Amino acid sequence: MATKDGFLGNEVTSRSETETAVARALVIGVGSTLRGDDGVASAVLDALQGQVGPAVTLTARHQLTPELSSDLAETNLAILVDADLNLPPGAVAARRVLPNPREARPDWHAPSLADCLALALGLYSAKPDAWRVGVGVQDFDAPDALSAAARDAVPLAAGAVLAILASPTGPEWPPGVTGEASGA
Repeated sequence: MATKDGFLGNEVTSRSETETAVARALVIGVGSTLRGDDGVASAVLDALQGQVGPAVTLTARHQLTPELSSDLAETNLAILVDADLNLPPGAVAARRVLPNPREARPDWHAPSLADCLALALGLYSAKPDAWRVGVGVQDFDAPDALSAAARDAVPLAAGAVLAILASPTGPEWPPGVTGEASGA
């Protein structure tokens, strides 16, 4: 019997009745739409609407908080989309994120995804696969508007998210997207 897979809704042969694990993904867009290019992640989430299956939750946040760890514990895959000042404007880069080591002392007023993953591991014994998709930005001063570079990068960033959803262990990157495995 053909069914839709959880992440992208592609037709696949159904699992056997003994397989009960449900694949769930969480795509987190971080930033403020009131700060110009900082809102690029919200634009990426908008671009993903209707392109992902029902097992994918799209959520926007102004910043990461320790409470995210309980959401991470409920998922198999987490993808963070965020503005990145270390990339050239309009560039997109994706990298795997690992939990911070136990001895790390996170700043819980501004935790990273790696900090939240470590908390999910420590509190819930959960270790979802995790990726960060960064979008190079340039202008935080224009309220309610993305720069041309950020606006042009939205489809590329959405494509990177879709590639990770299609193959979270090693996606085939669309042109212009780099895959950098690291634990930051």
